[in-house]
Amino acid sequence: MNYPVKKVKCKQCNKKRESSEFTWVSRGTASGEMQEKLVLNSRTCRKCSNKNSTVVRNLKKLHPTPKDNRCECCGRTDRRLHLDHGHTSDAFRGWLCQECNVGFGKLGDTLDAAMNLMVYMLKNKSMMEKEMILNQIKMKL
Repeated sequence: MNYPVKKVKCKQCNKKRESSEFTWVSRGTASGEMQEKLVLNSRTCRKCSNKNSTVVRNLKKLHPTPKDNRCECCGRTDRRLHLDHGHTSDAFRGWLCQECNVGFGKLGDTLDAAMNLMVYMLKNKSMMEKEMILNQIKMKL
């Protein structure tokens, strides 16, 4: 396969690596034909991707999918669950639906970002509403 010749920064290890160390795919066009140009499938290098797959596989052995199929974030039961884990610590955090897992990932997978979002959401609430919401949070902890 003819990979583009360039260095790509892995979003997991933050190292600049050769393009051949990443997964590239040929995407289809609107007319259904395959493009000749390859596009980057993931910004995670194969080495980090393989390590992550091994971590997830081992964590799934220790923490089976909950029988009630309940997302630990939104509480929905009608969606397929995904194992959530810390990408730096490799520690199991819980089982989330795709939407919650991706949403947290888009926030940078950090508690600070989640708190910033909560502060933003509370910005226009009255003091009484804020206290009520904070009490609800305390009860869930």
